Amino acid sequence: MLLAIMGYIVFALMIYLLMSEKAHVIVAFALVPVVGCVLAGIPVASISAYALSGIGKVSTTIVMLIFAVLYFALMNDTGMFEGAVNKLAAKAGDNVVAVAIVTAFIAALGHLDGASASTVLITVPLMMPIYKRLHMRMELLLFITGLSMAFMTFVSWNGSTAKAAVTLGISATTLWHDFVPTQIVTFVVAIIAAGFFGFKEKQRIVRLGLAEGGASADLGIGIDEKGGVAGNPEEGKVLTERQKKLVPVNVILTIIIIAAVIVKLMDSAVLFMLGTCIALIINYPKVKEQQAVIKKYASLALITGIACMAAGVMIGTVSDSGMLQAMVEILIKILPNVISENLQVLMGIISLPLGAATGMTGFYLGIMPFIVALGEQVGIASQNMFIWAAIGEHFGEFLHPALPGVILALGLTEVSYGDHLKFSFLKTWAIAIICLVIAVIMGQAVI
Repeated sequence: MLLAIMGYIVFALMIYLLMSEKAHVIVAFALVPVVGCVLAGIPVASISAYALSGIGKVSTTIVMLIFAVLYFALMNDTGMFEGAVNKLAAKAGDNVVAVAIVTAFIAALGHLDGASASTVLITVPLMMPIYKRLHMRMELLLFITGLSMAFMTFVSWNGSTAKAAVTLGISATTLWHDFVPTQIVTFVVAIIAAGFFGFKEKQRIVRLGLAEGGASADLGIGIDEKGGVAGNPEEGKVLTERQKKLVPVNVILTIIIIAAVIVKLMDSAVLFMLGTCIALIINYPKVKEQQAVIKKYASLALITGIACMAAGVMIGTVSDSGMLQAMVEILIKILPNVISENLQVLMGIISLPLGAATGMTGFYLGIMPFIVALGEQVGIASQNMFIWAAIGEHFGEFLHPALPGVILALGLTEVSYGDHLKFSFLKTWAIAIICLVIAVIMGQAVI
């Protein structure tokens, strides 16, 4: 009983610290469970063994995340995304529906590195002047950006899938590979939703008597004769001639790496490590240049790896100590059978608001370990529980107020968080439920 009570205190405290931002994720996941185990009377030597066991289980995920972050940071630094993004924006022209759909494609492309802030920096500054010129609402820009991010969140090097893999104790690549059909569904639905709400936005513009493109003279922007976005106040980086010539090479290298990850040619950790090495040699031939660019992005990669390592400590201590099992046994005795036996359906319904409230880390490392363990006790497979919960959480990520990308997007567009929620919350929730229903029909999510 003491172990179970201490377990509930540990999880409640971790979630509180994360949601209130009273402590860094490393402190919440490494220190709190260890202290909880000590107070529950578990020998220190055993706690140390549990923690090391947990770190061992996530070691390949840590390596994969570190080198995936480095790789895509390098690709962004070399301007790999610049040409494709600008061409997409140019093709949209003055068509409101096309602009909405292109926004979805650009955001998906921008979220390839798995970082919300870089997605926003690629998408919002480029599209915002176009939205203003066509009298489209900034809330729509944020809404569509969030939808496309949900699609890309399934990839193995994204923090959500990596942290879910830590919780489930399986490879992030395996987890992604198993649910590629669901990922494709979320993308198709996101594109359709972007087109639908783009059409609704066009109707609003017509109803209000605002001519499409009417503000172009004031803003001084448009599509130039070379097919680029002219007069954009948030111009992208200027590429050197050498960087421009290397863009196709970098694109081919990225395609090869992603394809190799999909077919499991090698472990994804090794693939991204090798890919980073090759990218450094191609784009930064001098050792000093390589050292400089690694130093530039090392902190981002290191923070990601350390956070995952702390999560390993948490998973190891609460699982191997029997704390998680004790918590589940008590809850099974309390919960009505109709709820416990259909827990995955309940999670599918509430995962979006729950994920929006707790954030990705709190959801996958604070709530999911307990939910997965509870589900397994009543015969619900862990990966089945994941897909039910993940769809809503993925769509809800861009609604979390503490997400760096959300903070940045609200600052750039001058949209309040309240207006963002009013415009996006119910629409996004409905779209997530639609994707979940399709996943059930496809057999990816099992009732």
